[in-house]
Amino acid sequence: MKETLIPIRIICAQHNVAIEFAENLYECGLIDIIEEQEEKHIQEDALERLEKMIRLHRDLEINIAGLETINHMLLEMEKLQEELRVTRRRLYFYEQE
Repeated sequence: MKETLIPIRIICAQHNVAIEFAENLYECGLIDIIEEQEEKHIQEDALERLEKMIRLHRDLEINIAGLETINHMLLEMEKLQEELRVTRRRLYFYEQE
């Protein structure tokens, strides 16, 4: 099944941000852009991530470097949360003995 692609220009127009902003996010590795039929798109499942970056940029005036830092911290938090889940499962296992 093919993933739904959404044109970047439409997303940027709806959120009133320049297309260059999305391109900068792509250059920093924060989002993936797919070029198809000479137009740039984002996959539907990545839309929430792009919208989050747009909100942080607009509402909190966070620049691209700040967004990179926030993204790195969020990824680290997710890793730590997964480690905590695993540790809790192990602890639960040993408490049951």
